[in-house]
Amino acid sequence: MASVLKALVKVTGIKPEEDEDRQDYLKRLAGAVSDLDDEVWDGIPEASQEWNDTAVKAIKAGEDVVDPDGMVEEKPAKAKAKKAKAVADEEEEEADEEEEEADEEEEADEEEEADEEEEADEEKAPPKKSAKKKASKKEEEDDLVPVKPAKVKKGADKKEKKAPDGGKKETKVKKVSGKRYRVLGVYAPGPFVRFMGRCKLSFVDAKKVLDTEECALSDSSIKWELKEIREKCPPAKVSKDDLVTLREKYPTIFGAKKKIAK
Repeated sequence: MASVLKALVKVTGIKPEEDEDRQDYLKRLAGAVSDLDDEVWDGIPEASQEWNDTAVKAIKAGEDVVDPDGMVEEKPAKAKAKKAKAVADEEEEEADEEEEEADEEEEADEEEEADEEEEADEEKAPPKKSAKKKASKKEEEDDLVPVKPAKVKKGADKKEKKAPDGGKKETKVKKVSGKRYRVLGVYAPGPFVRFMGRCKLSFVDAKKVLDTEECALSDSSIKWELKEIREKCPPAKVSKDDLVTLREKYPTIFGAKKKIAK
């Protein structure tokens, strides 16, 4: 069992049931990980967090979840070296950008000085008395105007950074933590589905609420949570104000006549 999966099973306690489809289990596991408190979430390995983010996106897209048993986790030393290289590359790029900005500012200053000198020369020049003198003055002005160097496209003079294997350097992509979906922006999908199960809602109504709230949970997980009654898997404790919001937002599902679980 890969360490990625091992860490998730340890914090959620979710293990595959007998004869349970592998994809159904992985989706159920991803749902349980999404229910974790932020403090617990921050304590699990980064590779496990990345797998859960990918799993949630796959569930929302209706695609199969990548099996963590097939994932290869980087060794600490290798990961540390890779991170150090990325930091060094970023610092080098920042230094290059600062140098380019300094060059551009220096060029702008030189152009400004040249313009000021040209204006000063024009003020000192005697009045033009004839067409011949006018043409001569124009030639003198042309000689005084400095030739502006052609601007080099930003980054054009940089040496292309090569990867160790001789290929082009890969673009560094900063890791962005996956979105953790919540019903009404407060309740995790799993406990909220268990709450809807206590309210005797049907699978169709429960799925409609989750789809509206953009919460990623597979059909098998919804069915499972609707009938979940174990003590260690309690339902969400919905506040009175949020109950009012649910009745207003879903009148046909959480209507005034509907019995709400306490």
